[in-house]
Amino acid sequence: MQEFYGKLGVTPFGSMVGLLQLPVTFGMFFGVKKMCELPVEQLKYSGFELFSDLTIADPTWILPFVMTVTINAQFIVCLFFSA
Repeated sequence: MQEFYGKLGVTPFGSMVGLLQLPVTFGMFFGVKKMCELPVEQLKYSGFELFSDLTIADPTWILPFVMTVTINAQFIVCLFFSA
């Protein structure tokens, strides 16, 4: 199998490079989630005009849509550069 991989110029773990960002992503997700659950006054008043209170869910669904597009773009970039 190693000979086959060497002949094609691929590594079995080359496509797993994108998984390296998972611990950081999960850490940031749970950290921000915990900050929103705790009484962090800064998050209530530090938003911008469209999202003034960052402790409540987005009623317009703009932020979840943007995050979904961003995460999919990251996967595409990881696939493009790992090939």
